[in-house]
Amino acid sequence: MSRRRKRKAFINDIVLQRVERLFDAAFVEFPAHTQRSDRYVELARKLAMKHRVPLGKTYKMRFCRSCGAYFVYGTNARVRIKDKRTVITCLRCHDLRRY
Repeated sequence: MSRRRKRKAFINDIVLQRVERLFDAAFVEFPAHTQRSDRYVELARKLAMKHRVPLGKTYKMRFCRSCGAYFVYGTNARVRIKDKRTVITCLRCHDLRRY
């Protein structure tokens, strides 16, 4: 393995750890400060895009792509299973995501 590839793998690992930490912080902050949790999601997305690290499916399902809201299912997002697919509705902007 070349030195550049090792460095890229190391940076990707650090970025994924930071994204995980930001999503955990968003979960903790949501009950008291919803805007702060939305900001944490925005920072995590920008970080992943900057370093071209794909977010996993679990992270993609935790925020609205349209308005950037952090999802807490049952509070600001509705989850339904329809025709063997998961449909998540953002209750802020009423955007639908099907997984």
